[in-house]
Amino acid sequence: MLQAFLFKAVANESKIGVLGDYVLLKELGKGGFSLVYLARHKLTNEKFALKVMLPNVAANQRAVSWFLREVDHTKCLKHPNAVGFKESGYADETFFFTMEYCEGGSVVDLMAKRGVSTPPIGEAVAIILQVLDGLIYTHNVEIPTAIDRALIDNPEIYYKSAAEFKQSLLNSIS
Repeated sequence: MLQAFLFKAVANESKIGVLGDYVLLKELGKGGFSLVYLARHKLTNEKFALKVMLPNVAANQRAVSWFLREVDHTKCLKHPNAVGFKESGYADETFFFTMEYCEGGSVVDLMAKRGVSTPPIGEAVAIILQVLDGLIYTHNVEIPTAIDRALIDNPEIYYKSAAEFKQSLLNSIS
């Protein structure tokens, strides 16, 4: 099974219109590692964000392991300000997982819809506080897997706490 997937990755096949039980409707985003599509489940017609590895990346065994670890980590997130995991699978020689699809779009989409360049300050602060609550949660949630290899290999990495940033923001607007 993995050999066929790696063959597809090496062959650089990237045209996907249907993946397992999902119809891929449009591309939502692309990074150096994966693609995210808006997808519709064939049976329920529910829309999801569906993430797949880029075929050229999937040829790397370590990248496959990282993707599968991302699946495990995403399964653990249960918070109103974090996108929820739905399911993962392997179909048509491709690893994937699905998450909730947020119909509302981004803050940029909201501003464009309203015809403004910035949201009102109260609304902006409310959005930022929701984002920070989600970040605090995801930073502190217990993940039932080994410590990330990157942090072991790079102990000098320092991330300012989202909780500290949130408190600083709240203090500045009081």
